[in-house]
Order: sequence, then C-alpha cells, then structure tokens
Amino acid sequence: MIEYIRKLPDGRLEWCENGEIRDSSVPLSRVLSRWTQRGLSTVEGRILAVKRQFYLRSRVPLYVEEGLLLMPVKAIRSPDAFLINFHAVREWKMLSTGQAEITFFHGTAVLADSGPIFRKLMAECRRIVDFSHSGGLL
Repeated sequence: MIEYIRKLPDGRLEWCENGEIRDSSVPLSRVLSRWTQRGLSTVEGRILAVKRQFYLRSRVPLYVEEGLLLMPVKAIRSPDAFLINFHAVREWKMLSTGQAEITFFHGTAVLADSGPIFRKLMAECRRIVDFSHSGGLL
C-alpha cells in the first residue's frame, strides 16, 4: 500500500510503499496520470468530480481507486508537493508546534507542516470514503 508520495528538492519523487522508501525521477504528474488512467479517468477528472460532489475548493483529495485516496498536504503542482494516502494512516496527532505527526500501518511516520490543514483533509476524506461505501460512485 502506498503511504505517501512527495517531491524532493532536487525534483525527484520519494514515496513510501509498505514501509519501504523509494525514489524515482519520473514526474509526479506522470505517476498520478498513470494511476488514474488505470480507472479510465484523468487526474483533472477525478479532482473535478470530488470538487463538485463535495463542494470543495482547494486541497481537493484525489480519489484514485479503492484503497488509494491521496490527501494533498502540499499542492500537487507545488515544488514540494506532498500527498498522503488516507487509507494508510493508522493514527495521527497534533504537536505543540502546530504540525501533525502521521503514523502509517507499516510503522513509518512523517510530519505535516500544518496540523489544522491535515485535520480538515482527514475529515474530507472520511466523507469521501463514507460516500463511496454507501454506493456513491466517483
């Protein structure tokens, strides 16, 4: 299971899958396009569907497939993009610094710069998951 994916300062990607950290020189946009195309869609189409269904304006979660719902902790087009898979989060807590410490099911942990933004993204993703489990389609 993919836990997170982020752009590194040198332009490469780092992602954590099943507790193992890997990197690649493939652009984030290409990786996301490949994932969404497996479901016969596009990144833009998935984001637009979630925006319209849940009346969201910014930091829209990217529903790729069952088990892969990416929360944009840092915007996808940002040079330091950072996306966390909602389904991989075991627990998280707000730190006194205002950051969020996120622990994944495979034991890895990361920090998100803004705890309040992360809290909001978690709530939005919960709504999306509840909708998809109740028979709604994305």
